[in-house]
Amino acid sequence: MGYTEYTNPPSQSEDIGRLFLSVLFILTEQCFVALVKVVIAPGVVVVVAVVVVIVVVVVIVVVVVVAVIVVVDIVVGVVVMVLVVVTVVVIVVVVVKVVVVAVVVIAVVVMVLVVCKRKKSKVLTKTCP
Repeated sequence: MGYTEYTNPPSQSEDIGRLFLSVLFILTEQCFVALVKVVIAPGVVVVVAVVVVIVVVVVIVVVVVVAVIVVVDIVVGVVVMVLVVVTVVVIVVVVVKVVVVAVVVIAVVVMVLVVCKRKKSKVLTKTCP
């Protein structure tokens, strides 16, 4: 009751593939969120370029990680592979969050500098570098 028996349960490689597709989706989503926040600031081409480079690097890292996990799966076995997958996912998520925060901080600094150069009010001249 309420239990569906699978005639063909998903294989281990399909599960790993789904896991990494979801991780890749999360990374891409985080990068686009950062990109949208950065593009709102006028004239920050440098920060947008940094975000594009970060997206490319993250995709390369995910491909390398998948290759390493496949090798680990073949050589060592299931238990170690699962531990490696969990560790890599945690590391990638932490790195992406740090990168997103760094990009947002850069965008805010650039926005402040752009606003300071455009407006010469008394309030901004006291707070601007």
